[in-house]
Amino acid sequence: MVSTVQARAQDGDGPVRLIPAESEPAGSSGEPNPVDAPKPAAAKSGASVEVGELEAVGPDSLGLAQTAGEPLPRTLWQRSQRPFVEALIARLPRGAASPAMRALAIRILISPGPPPEGPEGGIASGSFLSVRAAALAGMGEYELAGALLREGAASGFVDPMRPRIESDVYFLAGGDYGPACTHVRAEVQRGGDSYWQKALVFCQIVAGEIEAARLGLDLLRESDPGDTAFLALADALLGAKTKLDKLPDPTPLHFAMLRQAKKAVPEGAIAGANPALLRVVAASADSPMKVRLAAVEAAEAAGTVPAQSVARFYAAAEFKKDQLANPITAAEKLEGPLARALLYRAAEAELAPEARAKLLQAGFARARQDGLFPTYARAAFGLVSKFDATADLFWFAGDAARALLAAAEPAAAGRWYQLASALGAANPEALAIADGLWPIMTLANAAPKQAFDAARFEAWLEANSGSATPEIGRRANLALSLMQASGAKVPPALWRSLALGAMNEAASVATPAVVFALDDAIGAKRLGETALLGLAALGEAGPSGAATATLGRVVAGLVALGLDQPARALALEAALGKSL
Repeated sequence: MVSTVQARAQDGDGPVRLIPAESEPAGSSGEPNPVDAPKPAAAKSGASVEVGELEAVGPDSLGLAQTAGEPLPRTLWQRSQRPFVEALIARLPRGAASPAMRALAIRILISPGPPPEGPEGGIASGSFLSVRAAALAGMGEYELAGALLREGAASGFVDPMRPRIESDVYFLAGGDYGPACTHVRAEVQRGGDSYWQKALVFCQIVAGEIEAARLGLDLLRESDPGDTAFLALADALLGAKTKLDKLPDPTPLHFAMLRQAKKAVPEGAIAGANPALLRVVAASADSPMKVRLAAVEAAEAAGTVPAQSVARFYAAAEFKKDQLANPITAAEKLEGPLARALLYRAAEAELAPEARAKLLQAGFARARQDGLFPTYARAAFGLVSKFDATADLFWFAGDAARALLAAAEPAAAGRWYQLASALGAANPEALAIADGLWPIMTLANAAPKQAFDAARFEAWLEANSGSATPEIGRRANLALSLMQASGAKVPPALWRSLALGAMNEAASVATPAVVFALDDAIGAKRLGETALLGLAALGEAGPSGAATATLGRVVAGLVALGLDQPARALALEAALGKSL
């Protein structure tokens, strides 16, 4: 029997609410909460999925088979060794600023099919399912993890992690903690670890069992004094005056306690929060707007909230009249999230096309400076899409085309590229813009085994004043690497000419062991293993922070094994994030 699980669409059908309505940002005027996220009962991912058991071979072969896009083959673990694959899954990047990485990781983890080969003597049935569910939960995909474990339970496999995941879903949702506390009390009766003891204290406070909560808290001070954030929050809920400065390793329980205590989220909590927790930070009405803005931007960059959520938060941020009157000057004195919000609000309010385009350009420049161009561009899509590609705005073509590519609108981006190209015959500035756009437009519209246009590459170099500077040399290496990885044949002479420029790059480089393992997996056509090693090679730095050589190997490997769509998405993210 097959049951449908409704998924989260990046910008699709009406999303459901994880955060109570009263947590909307100031100025939202009763609109739907700008942080869209799942209800506890639903499983979510980047695409609609179906749950189905395709072979009666045990829980480890179960998955959530995708109904949108090309599913991964059931043979994805063929020829791979189970201990190595399980170790890779446990080390998957959890919060990289890359929707493409997240989407690929989810596809791998939810795909049904026989597990990798185990060592002699066998492995306990269900362990591969558990490892995948744990990885999903670590990424903040609690609903998907729960759905996977529910499928295991339907086949007779009981995973001890399931109550924790389901409790976390309800702790994140807020409001009624009854279902979570039912799990908590049952696990405590079974002799659960200190996590369940902490959760019991919270449940007792919520239920008004104050004396029992005080007693439990006193015991935890002695047995588990290291979780200072929990102890401070529990004290606050019991009426003590406490200050919470740090939350280095936040959990859904911490955030439930923060919400119940009506305390602001510490700014440093964003760095340690997975994307599901970032949504809760963004919706925390008790926290400063700059913290909430940073959280919703980070969640969008990781691919877990729609770009419209960021736009709504930008629109809800409040500024002084003099800041709104001189937004470009005022933004220079503000911290990143607030500066971007100010420039967005000013552009949204501006009706004159040329003035609006200049404000958007300023916002894009600030976003590039802070490494958030793709997120800002997707948030501003509603504004950029209203422009017509006309000759009087040709100077905006470079930013407009890149912003539209970030929003997955290559046809609209192409109109700006064509405008600059058409005007280039008589306008050197327009020609330089067109030449500058050529590499990224080529990547966005790459066809398999496409021919490499050496003349256009030379024109691109000339438009960028040659490869004399280290920065232009870096971009040239990036352009050629991504094009060749996508299937183009770059002449060796071009590589030799670039080799005389900068010879080192400050970026996240995969270790030689990961690179050799990736090459071996590609050569042996071990699909799932190749994808896992590719994600490991990119790491938490993501495509924008990874070394060019690492990026090229990962993209080429995915293309070689037929994963063209995620390969192209990663290449485009890298190009946009690295200011190609």
